[in-house]
Order: sequence, then structure tokens, then C-alpha cells
Amino acid sequence: MKCKFCKAKMSRSDNLCTECGRLKSKPLEPIPDYSGREKGKSERFFTMGKNYFYKYILFPLILIPGAGMMGYVISLMIFDNNNAIADTLLMCAGAGALVYLILAAITASKCYVEVYRNCIEGRIPTKIPCFTKRFIVYYDDIIRVNMHGVGMSMGNVKRSSDSYPGFVLVTDFGAIDIKGLNDSQAAEIYAHLHAYRRK
Repeated sequence: MKCKFCKAKMSRSDNLCTECGRLKSKPLEPIPDYSGREKGKSERFFTMGKNYFYKYILFPLILIPGAGMMGYVISLMIFDNNNAIADTLLMCAGAGALVYLILAAITASKCYVEVYRNCIEGRIPTKIPCFTKRFIVYYDDIIRVNMHGVGMSMGNVKRSSDSYPGFVLVTDFGAIDIKGLNDSQAAEIYAHLHAYRRK
């Protein structure tokens, strides 16, 4: 099972999360109403379209033609060289792949993170492919930032071999998992958060 606050893995027998230190029995707080709060001056805007293109679109573009030809040959073998059935299956698979690529491209173009003096907001993908959700979190509500795949040493951020690091904002009303950041973006956002939360 996972901790409902920080999404870290924990055993069912554990009552305390080893990652964020909160009790499993503690209820989630409702998401705060930020309608009356000022966001302050925007500091940096991070688009994630290019990251998603390389991760979710470029690889399928390379893979689909090869997979389609293999599927066509296998279909011919299964259906005793019946070209009509094999052609139909290939066209359906091609249409499905095209729809996926178009939706993935639209999703990628919408995703961003913007850092303000007192909050961070953006649009990130959901667990359901090709869907996005908006988020806004004020620094006062952030308990901790969980980062994976970004090298940290003596306060200096090093480049990691992981091109798509994990970046999770842990709050009392749940964890915001910002997927799609590259290494340098995650490091820069962390530096902004660290600087502004100390003020």
C-alpha cells in the first residue's frame, strides 16, 4: 500500500509512514480554498511539452511502423493469408495509434509549471493517459519535497542520468506528483522553492 499523504510505499502493518512521518489513521485535510489569496509575481515558467514529446510521442512514432508490419504478418499467418481481415486489423490498429499520438501531443502542449514568489501552480498529467489536471500549492502548505533522480551534493545540484526525475510536493491534503519535468527543471524549481520558503 501507499501513504495517502506522500505516496511512499509502506507496509499494511505500519501505522507510521517512514517517508513523511505521519500516522496512517490521520485524516486528509480538505484542499484549501485559494480564491482570496494573491499569487505574487511570477518568477519562472516551465513548459513540459518537449519532455513529453520525447518520452511519450517520439518512441511510439518509431515503434508503431515496425509493430504494425509484425502484426500484419502475424495476422496473415493466423487467418490463413486472408488479406481482408489482416488489412482491417492493421487499419484499426493504425487508427488507434494515430488517435493516441494526437491526444498525447495535445496533452503535452498543455502541461506546464509556473513558480511564483509564494506558490507554485501548473497543469500536469493524470494517471489516466491523455488527461491533465490543474494544481496550485502555496509554500505555507508544503510539508516537504520528495525528489528522486536529481543529484544533490553539498547544496549543489548535479545532473543525473535520470532524464525524468520524480518531483512530489507533500502537503496535508495529499501529494502532488509533478511528472514530466526534466532534470534541470526539477533542480531549478527546487532551488526556487528552497529560496522562497526560507524568507
